[in-house]
Amino acid sequence: MSTRSIIGTLKDKKIHARYCHFDGYPSSMVPQLAMILTRDGLEAMKVLVGQKSLAKAGNTRAWHSIYAGQLDPDAPLPFATLEEYLANVPEAESDADLVDFYYMLGATKRNINEEVRSARAHIIEGYGRVYSEGFEPITGSIDSFGDPGMLAYAYLHTTDDELVIYRPGQPMVEIGRFTKEELAKLSRTPAVYQGRLQAMDDIK
Repeated sequence: MSTRSIIGTLKDKKIHARYCHFDGYPSSMVPQLAMILTRDGLEAMKVLVGQKSLAKAGNTRAWHSIYAGQLDPDAPLPFATLEEYLANVPEAESDADLVDFYYMLGATKRNINEEVRSARAHIIEGYGRVYSEGFEPITGSIDSFGDPGMLAYAYLHTTDDELVIYRPGQPMVEIGRFTKEELAKLSRTPAVYQGRLQAMDDIK
């Protein structure tokens, strides 16, 4: 089941963000963002909000999921062919499902390219899977964000170099924040903050 969120920047009370479809719970999202922000600094936010395009991934319209790891070009694949995968995972219905499965298990780039040719399925190594079509940037004021719809969380990077977590709504409700130093520590030893992140997961 998807936990929908937005990832973006907050400057002068203005939000500039992109939608993310899966794994939006703080206990899942914050460690990934901590690793990305600690590794790449402010340049990371340009990638996350679509201001900077990497490799051949195209324009970042929205995120399917965030994953800070790297693909291993020599990693073995769990299934050799698309047919074998579909036979063993009957709920899979599209090439995009195959990308998800291979990617999260550390698939090789060459096999993804050979097996999957979905226009919507792009992977940015060290960031996650991105949609390059079909979504618009998310903008607005922190004071009047509007109807959040199905959004569960907002992850906004501030000019103070902090990551602030909100529950979307009117008004937006802050449920936690991490300083640059805390994000660096979290990126190295996420278990230290597991209780704090779990408490955010449980806020309704």
